[in-house]
Amino acid sequence: MSVRTIYVENYEDNVLKDASSVVLSNPTGLWGIREKLSGTVIVAALAPTVKESTGVYTYVTPDLDDDLEYEYYFKITRTNLDVEYVAGTIPVFTPAISASYATLLEAQAYFDSRLNTDAWDDSLVTDKSKALMNATKIIDRLNFKGVKTDASQALQFPRDNDTVVPDDIKFACAEVALALLDGVDPELEFENLNMVSQGYANVRSTYDRSLPSEHIAAGIPSVSAWRYLKPYLRDVNTVDVSRVS
Repeated sequence: MSVRTIYVENYEDNVLKDASSVVLSNPTGLWGIREKLSGTVIVAALAPTVKESTGVYTYVTPDLDDDLEYEYYFKITRTNLDVEYVAGTIPVFTPAISASYATLLEAQAYFDSRLNTDAWDDSLVTDKSKALMNATKIIDRLNFKGVKTDASQALQFPRDNDTVVPDDIKFACAEVALALLDGVDPELEFENLNMVSQGYANVRSTYDRSLPSEHIAAGIPSVSAWRYLKPYLRDVNTVDVSRVS
């Protein structure tokens, strides 16, 4: 079972615009989300959505069976009273493709109690999901203590006797995602480790690279994420990183 986030974008004249209302409802007004094969209604019609940003609306589903497909409709009522129904499908959950250590809901809960999250708050849901998945890939390059709980699992966590991903790893995933959304490029940061000084016009900055930042050397673009990850590493002094070009 897992929670999913679905979204719809309201374009008018090729521009994202706020609608008068956006709810879940099929054209007959009988359901919002239903199981595709059996037709079992999961979410009733007229369930409200949340406006994420201008013209972008989301809905967080209840727990859905990972082995089943679901279908949904958004009902968009525009300010000029035009109505559009947008259909979509929630596919069978495929961890190898879509897994990230933190879900959108978990990351949002984490950021709700954190300051300076503008890069997250101002991003579209699709970009947040991409950032979390990329953050997971970055984290999984590190050399962690122990072994996977299940040798066949796609991700590095859970490990050893754990059956769930530790909260610290979820928090680290959220922090890396925030850094990526804020424009931090891990590859560029890594290359800059070799830079001793840089200048522009009459301004010059000099850096002491004799003690490089270990989180940058490890490919982690956030020192906050690094603090969460560090206790789980096999050897914090010699981090084994697999870099993919």
